[in-house]
Amino acid sequence: MNSWINGIALSSIISTSIDYYDTNLKKIKVGFKNGKPDLETFSKTNKHHVNILIGEIIDDIEYVIRFVLEKYSNTYHTIISDILGEENSGVNWAAFLEYGTKDSVIIALQNYGLSRHSAFHLDKNYRSCLTII
Repeated sequence: MNSWINGIALSSIISTSIDYYDTNLKKIKVGFKNGKPDLETFSKTNKHHVNILIGEIIDDIEYVIRFVLEKYSNTYHTIISDILGEENSGVNWAAFLEYGTKDSVIIALQNYGLSRHSAFHLDKNYRSCLTII
């Protein structure tokens, strides 16, 4: 989650995870045997292992971070806002989880229809060309 919110590219998150799993000899679930998870030691030279790990990473980002945690965070912020008032409720982390950044300019660019990658690219290379109001 930290990498996602700090704007790390998906390709970097995947590469780092592959290296971590391979270096630390982590187990990966490759299916089921006799109703129990079939675990194998991860190998980055095994395309099946890499595909499983990439699928898990994308599922974690799309479902866990961008849906479940975003929904709970938004609900929590709404409850706190109702109790304390909007000005005293703090920052709503739901947008950070959904857009994958804490930068309001990148969030705005994504709201205009740009992809996360494009918004980061524009921000990194052309921020001086943007008029921010």
